[in-house]
This record gives sequence, structure tokens and C-alpha cells, in this order.
Amino acid sequence: MRNFGGLVISAMSAFLPFFRQTLKAFHTTGAVAPSSAALGRALAAPLCQRGEEPVEFLEAGPGTGALTIGILPHLRDGDRLTLCEINADFCDHLEKLFQNSKPYATYRDRVTIHHGAVEDLPSERRFAHVVCGIPFNNFPPSQVEQIFGSLRGRLETGGTLNFFEYAAIRSLKRPFVSSAERARLDAVEAIISALVTGHQVQARLVMGNFPPAWARSLCFK
Repeated sequence: MRNFGGLVISAMSAFLPFFRQTLKAFHTTGAVAPSSAALGRALAAPLCQRGEEPVEFLEAGPGTGALTIGILPHLRDGDRLTLCEINADFCDHLEKLFQNSKPYATYRDRVTIHHGAVEDLPSERRFAHVVCGIPFNNFPPSQVEQIFGSLRGRLETGGTLNFFEYAAIRSLKRPFVSSAERARLDAVEAIISALVTGHQVQARLVMGNFPPAWARSLCFK
């Protein structure tokens, strides 16, 4: 996997824009620190499950590109990666990253940056694998269901949906929030638990992330 060391160094430059957006739009940022390279590698590991033909990958909610560094080394000649991001400032950051940072720029001709929600992608688009960095714990249950449904509907047969959630985060939050917020967290947990029970094919606890996080892989066969 080429250029990984350089990709990690470039990702460090994402800290400042990440923290600016955390203060400005925590609802859609959903974290106190960028995801680690270790988490990115764990989420991208299933991308090796593929044939010899060129494929398309999707990353939903790339933010500053912290998880993207785990995906890029998996791209072969002819592959395409679509980055789908609703935050305009993050999109601008990604554009500059792929233009000006040599490790990222190596892959620029294989990457498309889409400013908008996953649901806005053309309905006919299908992807071999999906990596998702969307902060589900920050959204209403109905939107969580909608996003998972949209991502699932864009997977090719046998493809994986790879996402993460901070370890025990909902349990840690419950004592400190209102009853309405607890009900929302419980509903989100029920949705994710049902998906994990029915479709999870791989899970890994990544301690080298702040906070520690579960990298989960779902397959809808």
C-alpha cells in the first residue's frame, strides 16, 4: 500500500479545519477529534474483497479526509472513489487536499468530491464497498434509518457497508441527558443493533482512536 506514511502526515494538517467545524457545526461533525489512521485502516480492510475488474467505492461523510487515507491505497488503476460530504467547508478542504498535498494528489484523477447528502446521489449508482463516517448518534432515528437504507440500496451484491461508532458512547451519555434525548439515543441504538445482529460480518475494536471505536462491516446478501 503505497504512500501511506505521507498520507498520515497530510492528514495531520486536517486538525485545525476539523476543530473549526466542530465548533461551528457539531451536529454534522459529531466528534471531538479526527478519526485515526488505525480506524481508517480497519474500515477500509474489507475493500480488498473484490475481483480484478475496476470498481467504484463510496465514502459517506469524509470530513477532512481522516478516514480517506485508509481507502486511497486500495485504489487500483481504473477504480473510482466518490466522496460524499454535506459540509461545504469540508468539501473545500478536500479539494485543496487533493490538489496540493502530494500523497492525495496521486489519486486525484480517481476521486470525485460530491457536495451533498448520500440520498442526492443518482439512484442508479452502485458501489462495490461503502465506508461511512457519518455521526449517526447525532441524528433523529428516522434520518438514521433513511441514511442506512440509502447506503444499502447503493451497494452491489455482496458489497460491504463499513461504519464506526464510539465504544459505549450512548451508555456514557445517558445519565447526563434529558429523557427525550435518552429516548432518541435508545431508538438509534435499536436501529444499529438490528443491523449488527442481522448483517454484521466483521467487527473490530480500535483502541488506537480517540475515543476508542468499533469498526463494523455489514453485508446484505
